[in-house]
Amino acid sequence: MTTALAKARAARRAPLDAEAIVAALPDAVLLIDETGVVRRANPAAEQFFALGATHLCDCPLDRIVPSASPLN
Repeated sequence: MTTALAKARAARRAPLDAEAIVAALPDAVLLIDETGVVRRANPAAEQFFALGATHLCDCPLDRIVPSASPLN
């Protein structure tokens, strides 16, 4: 296998590997975009906040964690 092909395969696999790692973490993880909106939540976050991913995702972080507001 050529080096370029190996790099291309690794690049395609990397996001999947990262998502699997975050999903497997025992700690709650929320992935937040630059506007402060939750884009992903791992199962531990769902359990910690007692909300499913459908309620966590696309929700402003300060609605989930009020102290996260830049105004506080």
